[in-house]
Amino acid sequence: MKFKDFKNMLEKLRKLSSNHELYTSTQKSIGLTPEVSFEKMWETYIAQPAARAAVDFRADQIVGMGFFTTMNEEYREKIEGKTAKQYIDEFCEKIGLDQILQATAKNLVAFGNNFWWLKPKPEKIENITQIPIFHVQKITFSKNGELDKIKLSWNAQPREIPMEEVIWIKTPPYDKNHFGTGILQTLCKSLKINDGESRPGFAEIVGRIQNSITKQFEKFGGPNELWIFPDLNKRELEDYYQKIKNIPAHGSRFVTNVEKAKVQLLVPERARSFDYYIETIMNEYYLGLLTPLPKLFTAPGFTEASAKVAVKVDDRKITALQRLLKRVIERKLFNAVLSQAGYDPKRANVRLNWGAPARPEFNIADVLKAFENGVINREEARKILKNAGWPLEECSFADYESLDWED
Repeated sequence: MKFKDFKNMLEKLRKLSSNHELYTSTQKSIGLTPEVSFEKMWETYIAQPAARAAVDFRADQIVGMGFFTTMNEEYREKIEGKTAKQYIDEFCEKIGLDQILQATAKNLVAFGNNFWWLKPKPEKIENITQIPIFHVQKITFSKNGELDKIKLSWNAQPREIPMEEVIWIKTPPYDKNHFGTGILQTLCKSLKINDGESRPGFAEIVGRIQNSITKQFEKFGGPNELWIFPDLNKRELEDYYQKIKNIPAHGSRFVTNVEKAKVQLLVPERARSFDYYIETIMNEYYLGLLTPLPKLFTAPGFTEASAKVAVKVDDRKITALQRLLKRVIERKLFNAVLSQAGYDPKRANVRLNWGAPARPEFNIADVLKAFENGVINREEARKILKNAGWPLEECSFADYESLDWED
């Protein structure tokens, strides 16, 4: 397959995935940008432990079990002695698809979008590059209204990549500019309310609460100090106060010439009523993480039964993301790689399957019967029995022939 034909095939695949999307004239003119910048969401992912834990845990649930491939066994065509499955397996190992899927799953869960740069060479896809999500700024259109290029941040190289070399994976629902949405969009998105006001995103609210708690500990964690200097006039007292104020320690400083002066800590008592507000906000925040695990790990009172129900509900979301990834890989990656190598992707029907292939279980009586009927030879029978746990010693085929089996 010529390089030009290969690029045309990729372009057709890309158009098939975007034909159902309707873009406005304004979008085609200025391009598509995410409603919440990927850079802002990335900062939240890195800085907030609960958000990162939720993203990483769900990503591990999606792709952590690994994968294997299967094909239509009736399709027997070989190229350079390799079946279509063998060719795909070697390709996956070469590019490190396991590691790529780890990063991809995290991007889809957290940001709702992922971009693979195929970097096609003449007649061969040699590698897949994961485009760092925080570098993606905009997607532009060509003059005929088709998706044209990805614009990256100023410090990225290259600054732009043709969309015909990119596989764009995104999770529904889509925002107004057709980008996918993940956990962090909900946490970072502000909400417009009446009178032109807006409520900050929950990630910012939680950040402010954490910052306020830190400040309170710094200010009131240590004991307040009361300095008493009897018989000092007001001017002398102010001089002492300026010197004491420069002492490098936390906590408030008070200077007085009244021996029975009393200091009360009012802020901690007033802050007690905030507990319920904080609990409400944190519950909303955990709901935004779309996984019950942070709550199960941090909140008391969950029974084993309620935890199982929560995880079971979460499994449905995991299955949906696995199905999305599977279809994209099969249709946009495996089919393209097989086509450029000269295979027939439709007949080969190479499929990605999550988990590990099931090992066949042999009934010992069936194995012995198969040997007696000549279906398998002695070496094959011994290998099956040994894999089943029989303590058989290694024996070459020549050794089998030298044995007196009649005795």
